[in-house]
Amino acid sequence: MTMSTLQRMIAATAAVVTAAIVSGCGGGGAGAQGSGNGGGGGVSEASALTVITSVPSIGSDGKTVATVTAFVKDSGNRALANQIVDFSTTD
Repeated sequence: MTMSTLQRMIAATAAVVTAAIVSGCGGGGAGAQGSGNGGGGGVSEASALTVITSVPSIGSDGKTVATVTAFVKDSGNRALANQIVDFSTTD
């Protein structure tokens, strides 16, 4: 793994963590609405983020394809649907 690849992976991880923190701060994201049925449904805030990849490592040659999946969960370890998680890198 080259230093450039490592730097991109660190930047992507930092972006994911930042997105999780921002979405957990009560922003108007998709998970911020109550249940809508008047049953006392509350706001669920993101408190955990798990990121998995389809391959154990990604080469810097641009030939490796990987799927990166983020699971956003609340403090009760319940998955939060329709949460926006941005992945990005800089060159």
